[in-house]
Amino acid sequence: MEHFPREYLRSKDTKKPVKQVTQHNKTTYTLFYFEYEWRMRWAQEVEKAKAGLLATLIIRHPTNTRHYVNFDAEIMTLIREAKCLSRLGIEIPESAKIVLLQEEKFKMYNNELQFVLGEYDRIVNKIRPNPRPSLCHILRTSSTK
Repeated sequence: MEHFPREYLRSKDTKKPVKQVTQHNKTTYTLFYFEYEWRMRWAQEVEKAKAGLLATLIIRHPTNTRHYVNFDAEIMTLIREAKCLSRLGIEIPESAKIVLLQEEKFKMYNNELQFVLGEYDRIVNKIRPNPRPSLCHILRTSSTK
Protein backbone atom coordinates (compact mmCIF):
# COMPACT_ATOMS: atom_id res chain seq x y z
CA MET A 1 0.00 0.00 0.00
CA GLU A 2 1.39 3.38 -0.93
CA HIS A 3 0.97 6.65 0.94
CA PHE A 4 1.45 10.12 -0.38
CA PRO A 5 4.97 11.35 0.39
CA ARG A 6 5.29 13.51 3.49
CA GLU A 7 6.05 16.68 1.53
CA TYR A 8 2.58 16.51 -0.04
CA LEU A 9 0.94 16.39 3.39
CA ARG A 10 1.72 20.02 4.06
CA SER A 11 0.54 22.96 2.02
CA LYS A 12 3.14 25.54 1.09
CA ASP A 13 1.24 28.35 2.77
CA THR A 14 0.32 26.93 6.17
CA LYS A 15 2.73 24.01 6.68
CA LYS A 16 -0.17 22.11 8.23
CA PRO A 17 -1.46 18.71 7.07
CA VAL A 18 -3.87 18.92 4.21
CA LYS A 19 -7.17 17.41 5.28
CA GLN A 20 -7.98 15.81 1.90
CA VAL A 21 -4.66 13.98 1.66
CA THR A 22 -4.95 12.68 5.19
CA GLN A 23 -8.51 11.54 4.52
CA HIS A 24 -7.34 9.85 1.31
CA ASN A 25 -4.67 7.91 3.19
CA LYS A 26 -7.19 6.78 5.81
CA THR A 27 -9.63 5.67 3.12
CA THR A 28 -6.88 3.83 1.25
CA TYR A 29 -5.84 2.02 4.41
CA THR A 30 -9.45 1.06 5.18
CA LEU A 31 -10.01 -0.31 1.68
CA PHE A 32 -6.72 -2.19 1.77
CA TYR A 33 -7.61 -3.76 5.11
CA PHE A 34 -11.09 -4.70 3.86
CA GLU A 35 -9.63 -6.38 0.78
CA TYR A 36 -7.09 -8.26 2.89
CA GLU A 37 -9.80 -9.53 5.28
CA TRP A 38 -12.03 -10.50 2.36
CA ARG A 39 -9.24 -12.54 0.76
CA MET A 40 -8.46 -14.34 4.02
CA ARG A 41 -12.12 -15.24 4.54
CA TRP A 42 -12.42 -16.35 0.92
CA ALA A 43 -9.41 -18.63 1.39
CA GLN A 44 -11.19 -20.21 4.36
CA GLU A 45 -14.35 -20.67 2.28
CA VAL A 46 -12.27 -22.40 -0.39
CA GLU A 47 -11.40 -25.13 2.08
CA LYS A 48 -15.06 -25.52 3.09
CA ALA A 49 -16.20 -25.73 -0.53
CA LYS A 50 -13.45 -28.21 -1.31
CA ALA A 51 -14.93 -30.50 1.34
CA GLY A 52 -17.96 -30.82 -0.98
CA LEU A 53 -15.80 -32.94 -3.27
CA LEU A 54 -15.81 -35.69 -0.66
CA ALA A 55 -19.60 -36.13 -0.80
CA THR A 56 -21.34 -39.11 -2.38
CA LEU A 57 -21.92 -38.41 -6.06
CA ILE A 58 -25.21 -40.26 -6.56
CA ILE A 59 -27.95 -40.09 -3.94
CA ARG A 60 -31.48 -41.42 -3.77
CA HIS A 61 -34.32 -39.10 -2.81
CA PRO A 62 -36.00 -40.46 0.35
CA THR A 63 -39.61 -39.94 -0.75
CA ASN A 64 -39.71 -40.60 -4.50
CA THR A 65 -36.68 -42.99 -4.64
CA ARG A 66 -35.28 -41.27 -7.73
CA HIS A 67 -31.53 -40.95 -8.09
CA TYR A 68 -29.86 -37.55 -8.31
CA VAL A 69 -26.35 -36.27 -8.88
CA ASN A 70 -25.05 -34.79 -5.65
CA PHE A 71 -22.65 -32.27 -7.14
CA ASP A 72 -22.05 -29.30 -4.86
CA ALA A 73 -22.82 -26.04 -6.67
CA GLU A 74 -20.30 -24.25 -4.46
CA ILE A 75 -17.53 -26.00 -6.39
CA MET A 76 -18.59 -24.24 -9.58
CA THR A 77 -18.86 -20.95 -7.67
CA LEU A 78 -15.36 -21.50 -6.32
CA ILE A 79 -14.05 -22.15 -9.83
CA ARG A 80 -15.71 -19.02 -11.20
CA GLU A 81 -14.40 -16.82 -8.38
CA ALA A 82 -10.88 -18.26 -8.70
CA LYS A 83 -10.91 -17.57 -12.44
CA CYS A 84 -12.01 -13.98 -11.92
CA LEU A 85 -9.46 -13.33 -9.18
CA SER A 86 -6.62 -14.80 -11.21
CA ARG A 87 -7.60 -12.61 -14.18
CA LEU A 88 -7.34 -9.60 -11.88
CA GLY A 89 -3.85 -10.68 -10.92
CA ILE A 90 -4.78 -11.56 -7.34
CA GLU A 91 -2.94 -14.51 -5.85
CA ILE A 92 -5.28 -17.43 -5.12
CA PRO A 93 -4.62 -20.25 -2.63
CA GLU A 94 -2.96 -23.44 -3.85
CA SER A 95 -6.06 -25.53 -3.11
CA ALA A 96 -8.17 -23.22 -5.30
CA LYS A 97 -5.60 -23.58 -8.09
CA ILE A 98 -5.89 -27.37 -7.89
CA VAL A 99 -9.69 -27.22 -8.15
CA LEU A 100 -9.43 -24.70 -10.99
CA LEU A 101 -7.15 -27.02 -12.96
CA GLN A 102 -9.73 -29.80 -12.65
CA GLU A 103 -12.67 -27.69 -13.83
CA GLU A 104 -13.21 -29.55 -17.11
CA LYS A 105 -13.04 -32.92 -15.37
CA PHE A 106 -15.67 -31.89 -12.80
CA LYS A 107 -18.00 -30.55 -15.48
CA MET A 108 -17.57 -33.69 -17.58
CA TYR A 109 -18.27 -36.00 -14.62
CA ASN A 110 -21.36 -34.01 -13.67
CA ASN A 111 -22.74 -34.04 -17.23
CA GLU A 112 -22.03 -37.74 -17.72
CA LEU A 113 -23.65 -38.68 -14.42
CA GLN A 114 -26.70 -36.56 -15.29
CA PHE A 115 -26.93 -38.37 -18.62
CA VAL A 116 -26.54 -41.84 -17.08
CA LEU A 117 -29.21 -41.18 -14.46
CA GLY A 118 -31.52 -39.78 -17.11
CA GLU A 119 -31.07 -42.94 -19.16
CA TYR A 120 -31.63 -45.07 -16.06
CA ASP A 121 -34.92 -43.27 -15.35
CA ARG A 122 -35.94 -43.56 -18.99
CA ILE A 123 -35.31 -47.33 -19.05
CA VAL A 124 -37.02 -47.94 -15.70
CA ASN A 125 -40.09 -46.01 -16.91
CA LYS A 126 -40.28 -48.20 -20.03
CA ILE A 127 -40.72 -51.37 -17.96
CA ARG A 128 -44.28 -52.59 -18.15
CA PRO A 129 -46.36 -52.33 -14.97
CA ASN A 130 -46.85 -56.10 -14.49
CA PRO A 131 -43.21 -57.15 -14.03
CA ARG A 132 -42.21 -53.84 -12.45
CA PRO A 133 -42.73 -54.87 -8.76
CA SER A 134 -40.46 -57.90 -9.08
CA LEU A 135 -37.85 -55.95 -11.03
CA CYS A 136 -37.95 -53.07 -8.55
CA HIS A 137 -36.91 -55.48 -5.81
CA ILE A 138 -33.97 -56.59 -7.97
CA LEU A 139 -33.07 -52.98 -8.76
CA ARG A 140 -33.15 -52.01 -5.06
CA THR A 141 -30.92 -54.89 -4.00
CA SER A 142 -28.43 -54.25 -6.82
CA SER A 143 -28.20 -50.54 -6.01
CA THR A 144 -27.47 -51.17 -2.30
CA LYS A 145 -24.45 -53.34 -3.08
